[in-house]
Amino acid sequence: MNMKNDFLLWALQGYARRFPLNKGKRRVVKYVSNMFLDTSGIKTTTLRFNNLKLYCDLSKHMQSELFFFGAYEKAELKLWMNMARGASTIFDVGANVGLYSLLAASTNPN
Repeated sequence: MNMKNDFLLWALQGYARRFPLNKGKRRVVKYVSNMFLDTSGIKTTTLRFNNLKLYCDLSKHMQSELFFFGAYEKAELKLWMNMARGASTIFDVGANVGLYSLLAASTNPN
C-alpha cells in the first residue's frame, strides 16, 4: 500500500471520528473512500470502546463503519457492555463480524 493512500485513510478516519457535525458525514466518507482510496485488503483499527483492535475489510459495510467511525450502534454497544460485565454466559447469535462477542470478552474476560 502506498503512503498517499495510507495518509488519506488516516485523514478520513480522523474526520469521521472527530469532526463535530454528523450530518452528511457518512456520505462524505463513502464518496471519498470510493473515489480516491484503495479499500481492498484488510486494515487494522482500534475501536472507540475498550480500545479493542480489529481487522476490517473496507469493502464490507459494517467493517467500514468500524474502521472509519470506531463504533457501530453506539447506544446498543454501551448497553451490551454494561450487561456483559456481570454476565456468566453470553450468546451472540447471528454474529456478522463478532463485534458484540469481542466487546463482551474484552469487558468481561472471565
